[in-house]
Amino acid sequence: MRLSPLQTSTSGRKRPSRNGRHIGFIGVGRDITERKHAEAALRRSETQLRLLADNMPVLIISLDADLNFRYANRAYCEIHNIEQAAILGRNVREIIGEVGYRKLKPKLDPVHKGNTLEFETTYRFADGIERDIVATYVPEIDAYGEVRGFYAMLIDITERKQAEAALRQSESQLRLLADNLPVLIMSLDTDMRFRFANRAYCNIHSIEQSDIIGRKL
Repeated sequence: MRLSPLQTSTSGRKRPSRNGRHIGFIGVGRDITERKHAEAALRRSETQLRLLADNMPVLIISLDADLNFRYANRAYCEIHNIEQAAILGRNVREIIGEVGYRKLKPKLDPVHKGNTLEFETTYRFADGIERDIVATYVPEIDAYGEVRGFYAMLIDITERKQAEAALRQSESQLRLLADNLPVLIMSLDTDMRFRFANRAYCNIHSIEQSDIIGRKL
């Protein structure tokens, strides 16, 4: 039978005699093996979560109630040109500057009250580039209902916004072209409802373009 080693915590004091000489030692040993195992498991879990967060294509941070950094993933630190070890304990105001802080502060009020918040905004990072982002703030609430800080995840949607703008511009140009062609042009969905009808089609049917959208053929 193989015995597992125990981890112990020992405390004690010297045992004096009546004439003041030390004649022994009184000590207490406690088995802390389970506690040590739990601490090791927690460290492994934290390491795995940090590894995951550091390799995600999003910005992730954790701030305490005074807005000091407890954690920032690799992507966040790279975009702010700062080492991960150097950002810990620093106030968010130092990292994002006064302009960024003034823009951020109104968003923090509901989070400090314990509410999760998600919103879209534009933000100029340390590299000078303004980006469109989706931000999610999640408060950390302790067992007594007090907000001890919050976690934030920022997703860069700049490319998506640019693609949407390019699509709108392309659609606008196509509509302009269609409205000036001497032919009747329309687009229907699978339920035979109008998605588009050019000016010539609407003129011949005596209906406004805005009124025909959604109507059945």
